[in-house]
Amino acid sequence: MKNLLIGLTLMSSLTNTQATNLAPVQNLQVTDFNFTYKDPTGTGTARAFSRSFVMDQKLDVTVDRIDQAFRIVASGAESQEFIFSGAPSFMVNAQTMTVSGFNLTLAQKVAASLARGQFNSVDDNLRLENLLLDCAREPRSEQVLDQLLNGCLQKLSLKAGRFNSAAVDAVLPRALTSILGEEFSVDPGAKAAFQINGLDLRINAGKYNLAADVRAQISGKVTSTGTASYDQAKGVLALRISEVKFGFLNITSRVFDELKKNESEKLKIKEPFVYYSLR
Repeated sequence: MKNLLIGLTLMSSLTNTQATNLAPVQNLQVTDFNFTYKDPTGTGTARAFSRSFVMDQKLDVTVDRIDQAFRIVASGAESQEFIFSGAPSFMVNAQTMTVSGFNLTLAQKVAASLARGQFNSVDDNLRLENLLLDCAREPRSEQVLDQLLNGCLQKLSLKAGRFNSAAVDAVLPRALTSILGEEFSVDPGAKAAFQINGLDLRINAGKYNLAADVRAQISGKVTSTGTASYDQAKGVLALRISEVKFGFLNITSRVFDELKKNESEKLKIKEPFVYYSLR
């Protein structure tokens, strides 16, 4: 489902960062990063934003979008520059962004947390709260991106206290309305009419389990199971969705019907598979 793909894409994008010498960053420490952004530039602060894992008292951080990438400059006791390439579309297309309490450790594995993030664009409004990510790293792959994707598809834990996206909201509520009728229908103009809370995604040896609490006129728990894989040569993430349930109701076919309406150049649907291109 799209929220699973968004999570994996966000995780993989965090690894696609380069330092000023244009070599991929193998190790990175980001501590208490907070910033606000209005396309194409933003400013913020952090206690650490470094390849050296050295803590600083305070760093001033500037973020500038350059085409499909972001240039990040952290200035304090020493200045470091990073190029964040291959950022997900919800960041590249954002007109405004607000990030609070972001922490990242990229070393033997990747661990990340986010207190709150808001990404607003013409096509989507993505909101994340209390995000926690813990993911393995596969050292046998040459590229850092491949190391993280291959590792995370073997062992991953992703949790979010709240997850809202207009793109996701266009799929799940419609699928549920088609089964449950107008009593589930959501007024698209109403704020917080549809919420996804307690998102919990776990991957073990390529098998995923996804659970989340849905709150609307009728509330309940959505669960999904299946497998996830990554074609390293093509740069394509693939989900094989075995089942999507709302409570005891099987809504798999209805979810695919709605996903097909949202196909794009990067997102392709061929039931029971969902393909997402990272390139």
